[in-house]
Amino acid sequence: MSLYGIPIHKAVGTSAGLGFFLSIPGTLFFIITGLFVANLPPGSLGYVNLLGLILIAPLAALSAPFGAKYAHSLPKKTLTRLFAIFLLFTSIRMYLELF
Repeated sequence: MSLYGIPIHKAVGTSAGLGFFLSIPGTLFFIITGLFVANLPPGSLGYVNLLGLILIAPLAALSAPFGAKYAHSLPKKTLTRLFAIFLLFTSIRMYLELF
């Protein structure tokens, strides 16, 4: 989005907001595709572990406003660099998982 002139702060907020709506079909897909898989951990509904969902979802919802407030307090250049570092580490991790 920043490539098209959208300020980085607005791009980050928009992507976070849309991420919620993208997670719904993803979660449904993991539930449906894992429904009849054997040997899943207790408390799983397909590939979704309900205990993890119960623990992670409220914490993520509670911490999101703090993250948004912090991101808006950072200068544009700092936020851009932090995001670039995050993407670099994510890509390195994904590459290393190939082997």
